[in-house]
Amino acid sequence: MAIATPLDSLDNNLPPDSLYVFTDIETESLRASTLLQIAAVTSEGEQFNIFVDPKCNLSEDCTKFSGFHYHQDTLYRNGLRLQSLPIQLALQNFMTFLSNLNKPIVLVFHNGFTFDCKVLARFLTRFNISIPSNLLTVADTLPYVRNHLKSTELTDHKLTTLANFFNIHYEHAHDALSDSLTLRSISNELVTLNST
Repeated sequence: MAIATPLDSLDNNLPPDSLYVFTDIETESLRASTLLQIAAVTSEGEQFNIFVDPKCNLSEDCTKFSGFHYHQDTLYRNGLRLQSLPIQLALQNFMTFLSNLNKPIVLVFHNGFTFDCKVLARFLTRFNISIPSNLLTVADTLPYVRNHLKSTELTDHKLTTLANFFNIHYEHAHDALSDSLTLRSISNELVTLNST
């Protein structure tokens, strides 16, 4: 079932069959010199999740924050070995996933304009990877919730805080797939609030 998403800066003239793709990335730090995970879930339920081989050791801070650890050419998370791909192949796979959806796409992030979009654009440019023609635009839920969700119960506008506010089960913070699923659920709640 397709949903609509009330977002600031989103063009109201989108094609009616537009598909919202809720997306998140994980990096080694806010410097984002190393991409570690790309994930997405569509408004219709299709999922994408891929881990990226960093080809370098990760800091202790990264491991404490996200659980990622790199040892002997293998990426781990919380002690579990992960299948990971070279960054160029991972990015190409993500663009192929988007292209194969065969619908006009809106990529939706939380704090995407400040972080995720810039990081993805930098890596796509570095490896000369084209954006699929069906990707119409990107949107960010963070400006919307800051401007429209006024509640004394909200101490900030992080995904964890918003999930708690809407009583959404948030399984793994700072896991890109879990973050994408949570963002989709939060967007559903925002649509409901916007329509009342």
